[in-house]
Amino acid sequence: MYIKKVSIQWRRALIPLDLSKVDAIALHHMAHPTWGFWDVHECHRNKYDIVKGQKRYWNGHGYNYFVFFSGEIWEGRGLYQGAGVASQNSHVISIGFQGDYETHNKQMPQAQYDAGVWLIGRLREMVPAIKIVEGHKYWGGTSCPGKYFPLEQMKGGTMWDQRNREFVQRFQGITGLTADGLAGDKTNTMLDRTESVLSDFVSGEGNMSTVELKRQNGIEFVDVDPLKMESVDVHDYASNLVTRYPNFTGGMFSHPKGRLINVLITNGKKVYEPEWWDLGSKGTFVVYNNGKVEVISTRDIKDATGIKLAFQGFNCDYEVNGSKNLVDSIAKEHWGSDVPRKCYRVGWGYNYRTKKAMAVLINGTAEDLRQALRALGCVDINNNTCGIGVDAGSMTAVVVGGKIIHVGDNDRFGMLQHIITF
Repeated sequence: MYIKKVSIQWRRALIPLDLSKVDAIALHHMAHPTWGFWDVHECHRNKYDIVKGQKRYWNGHGYNYFVFFSGEIWEGRGLYQGAGVASQNSHVISIGFQGDYETHNKQMPQAQYDAGVWLIGRLREMVPAIKIVEGHKYWGGTSCPGKYFPLEQMKGGTMWDQRNREFVQRFQGITGLTADGLAGDKTNTMLDRTESVLSDFVSGEGNMSTVELKRQNGIEFVDVDPLKMESVDVHDYASNLVTRYPNFTGGMFSHPKGRLINVLITNGKKVYEPEWWDLGSKGTFVVYNNGKVEVISTRDIKDATGIKLAFQGFNCDYEVNGSKNLVDSIAKEHWGSDVPRKCYRVGWGYNYRTKKAMAVLINGTAEDLRQALRALGCVDINNNTCGIGVDAGSMTAVVVGGKIIHVGDNDRFGMLQHIITF
């Protein structure tokens, strides 16, 4: 499961939540049998209060997250202050569920219930201070989320399963899987492989291998199996993430409002559709299910079949789009004019001789990163640079072996949105 981010027009700027003060989740129904996300948004935008004799219209969709009958989850206000519980919204995250569970919808679809349980668990992972999960009525003045809403079951499901979910998440993080706490086929396969390796190690027949930070000619890097790379939706600070993900890089380009951009595909599924403002082809790091890696120049990948991971940055092979240098190429790809500057930055490259993906950390310009990737052998058989640069400066983060190697000034833009684990 994942949380879909959609473009929403708000009347006013949203107020970020202070996550250290968020201690509760409120569950709501829509008191309407069919209304979806946009119906609620328009309803809320058209409501108003009278303040000092003047109409003050509501900002828009009041819930932080919205769960459809189908089990699809959309982000409303996300980790910004919602408008679901009067006078409590600074410390409460509100989840809205499609349906009228007071009079009309008498049984919640299994897909919606499962999505609710998953989302509550995901939010508890993202915001460890959460201690209370209740219906809107807990705070008084309403019967919401309705008498037919499976409130106690949903609360019980999340609490009963919390320790198992946390264990599975830790195992997934350590082994490079998507840490969603759900033990599916990939997790069970990895468990079998891990059991075999541990058995060999205990018997003295095997060796344990770990990811190591390496240094060569002043360049810091790690080389990893491309099939262990995962894109993970985190919305958290590196200092918190390090306890769950021992190896990762940040530096994923993000929209100013916190929406992830330019991670196109994870595990064979499209997770981002380029917007109208995503102009030009961009450097795209593609990992296939068979272990093959290539860097291509494209705006989008329509067919996700056979692709494990595809994410974008500026292409370090500037000749591919006819540019004479990297600065011109970055401009042609429609990245910001400040991208080539000198700062801490992360790049991902591929060495076809060793068949390893490489995460590189430098303090330098975009051209310095290109040279570093080439020095580490990240070129294709035609000696073209095989690598991309991702976001730099304040959003840069590198964690290896459970230790923070570098973290930018994340307080400037808030928490990391996504990371690449390995």
